[in-house]
Amino acid sequence: MTLSIRSTENIFISGNTADMPHQKNKPELLAPAGGPEALKAAVEAGADAVYLGLNCLNARRGAENFSLSALRGAVEYARKNGVKVFLTLNTMVSCRETGVAARILHAASDTGVDAVLVTDPMFLPLIRLYPSISFHFSTQAAIENSAAISAAKELGLSRAVLARELSEQEIQACCDVDGIESEVFIQGALCFSVSGRCLMSSWGGGRSGNRGTCTSPCRAIWRINGQNPQRRMSMHDLEMAPHIQKLGQLGVSCLKIEGRLKKAQWVSRAVSAYRKLLDGDTLEEVSALLKPLGDYTGRDMTSGYFDGQRTDMCGESGRTPSNEETAARIPQSELNPTEEENDETVFHLKVKTGSGRIECEVISENVDSDAGNFDMPLTAVKKARRGLPASTIEKNLQETEIEGYKLGTCSFDQPALIMAKRNISAVVEKTAAILRTSAKRPTREIQGIDLPQNVRDIIERKKPDPRNKKELGERVDALRVDYEKLPLMGKLLFQFKKIIIENIPTEDSKLQKAVMSLPKQCVIALPPVFYEDRLPAYRKLTIAAAKYGIAVEVNSWGGFYLARQSGARCCAGPGMAILNHTAALAYKQIGIDSAYISIEADKKQIEQLCSCSPLPLTMYVYGFPALMYTRAAGKCFSPDAVLEDERGIKIRPSKSLGGLTVLRSAEPMCLLDTKNPRIRVNSLAVDTVGINDNENLIQTIKALIHRRIPPMQPGIRFNRFNYNRTLA
Repeated sequence: MTLSIRSTENIFISGNTADMPHQKNKPELLAPAGGPEALKAAVEAGADAVYLGLNCLNARRGAENFSLSALRGAVEYARKNGVKVFLTLNTMVSCRETGVAARILHAASDTGVDAVLVTDPMFLPLIRLYPSISFHFSTQAAIENSAAISAAKELGLSRAVLARELSEQEIQACCDVDGIESEVFIQGALCFSVSGRCLMSSWGGGRSGNRGTCTSPCRAIWRINGQNPQRRMSMHDLEMAPHIQKLGQLGVSCLKIEGRLKKAQWVSRAVSAYRKLLDGDTLEEVSALLKPLGDYTGRDMTSGYFDGQRTDMCGESGRTPSNEETAARIPQSELNPTEEENDETVFHLKVKTGSGRIECEVISENVDSDAGNFDMPLTAVKKARRGLPASTIEKNLQETEIEGYKLGTCSFDQPALIMAKRNISAVVEKTAAILRTSAKRPTREIQGIDLPQNVRDIIERKKPDPRNKKELGERVDALRVDYEKLPLMGKLLFQFKKIIIENIPTEDSKLQKAVMSLPKQCVIALPPVFYEDRLPAYRKLTIAAAKYGIAVEVNSWGGFYLARQSGARCCAGPGMAILNHTAALAYKQIGIDSAYISIEADKKQIEQLCSCSPLPLTMYVYGFPALMYTRAAGKCFSPDAVLEDERGIKIRPSKSLGGLTVLRSAEPMCLLDTKNPRIRVNSLAVDTVGINDNENLIQTIKALIHRRIPPMQPGIRFNRFNYNRTLA
């Protein structure tokens, strides 16, 4: 069934796809090109296509990447050798960045790039304007079932990179969708979180995996209840060499090697190995090429997800690299030192605390004066032993790696002032975030691109939807709750304009009765992650919702497809949250009634979106957010476990439908005490799904009704997420 899409001036069309069966031919071999040397290595080793990114708006901002002029040379070089070039534009985009994103897309078209990889919905209205380019959904778009890839097809994408945690049968189901190609990872690093569903790095310091700045917290040491430190979430590396022929038989169109952060020698080995396998060599014949790929990181290899095995997929990096591979991991500047190897920009920091607040100014040639100023509350320290001198900020900055920068001077008006440790950490994190953001600013070459009027019309900021009139700081009016907790709440529920219900039973004997009994202000939330085996159940649920006039909250493209097929009214939940107004326009055009602001957005980003969103917005202001979803089974995931890393981040695991483990923060995000007249939304939402204790749940809801901060257990503190820092 074709999606019912509203007819508008900017209607989406699936003009880049064709309704014809897949031809199960030899798959395309796609290689990473983190920089020019890796590009040359990939082409010479036999890649059919390469993927690469510019210095901004790509999911590997730590790679060498390419300037716009270098991109032209890369496309020309690849074209001469019969190799395609795919450009990554696969991050979430803020309002300020929509113009840059559109200009990069326009430049890609002019340059002759074959395809762009995208995640943000803002690109959907632009597909029809650039018919010479194929649009591919990145793995960050969380394409994890046949419904999701069907949605991608109807939205006009020609290919989708499948989630990395799929089994053979699940990949087969996606490949069986005609008219769109499937791309599968075959070699490289694996994330502990399912694809596109991780907030852990952002929660811990404002560096978002959804924006290309992940700090890999899953590779860190974690303790259970304060004991037994281990790298519990450090995944083995992916190696699909034994299954290459099978993937071709399934109908996979493209085999993708992960590794834009890896050296050219590694890329050459990886591409050579898989080229030989595709051309008919045996595993034994290419083993000499495959073994060093794992030695490079020192991690074991796995194809467990494909095999349906989800245990024993994590562990310490154990193998010792060979001398050759060790040399390959050392930057060339260290092997052949030059005078230019310390080509870093100096920055300075001024810290003032005399006013009773922490007022900071970051000074650098790359940092605009407005962007370099920030302030935050100064926490009182009653006992000196619980704090550190303000001058500790300088020491910590010297020890913090900020690519492209080095600290010059750090001045204080009160250097001996004892500050809370979290204040010191916050200043360092905010300073680093400002510098990292400035280092990846778009070049004047990109900013000077003149966009066609039809593109400018789509990305233009317009007046916000008039329903966005509730200021941050007013009483919350939306409550998210687990279905099983509804009987506890009684009349308390009617104090809220909207009730979002998670985990409604989907068994045939319970489903109809459960949906029939819901009040009209209820919304049924589909989960952000579900796989092929859950499609029949959620299809029945959305049909029942449509029958009884209950709206459906969609949190994935698969959920969106099911809701639209059933004819249910739908809104976008936290799993499909947005950062920019053009994404809001895209949702509006495909029949989504409202959307959540991304929970990881910072204050300026939220203010900008509220000023120009054409869609009613919901803002998450309290709850224990889900920081990660994982399919990997672990012994540490007992119900009473609290995992804590060296930075003090605490998470609690819990099981969800479909065998997933949800890792929620053990400390709540709270903006209930924050007032901001520049932030106006349609609804302020509270999430109680992470509250397991019934008494605590009722106390929390009563406090919300009376506009009070919910009570907290001793030792638990509130977290404002990225509100007062910069989302990198």
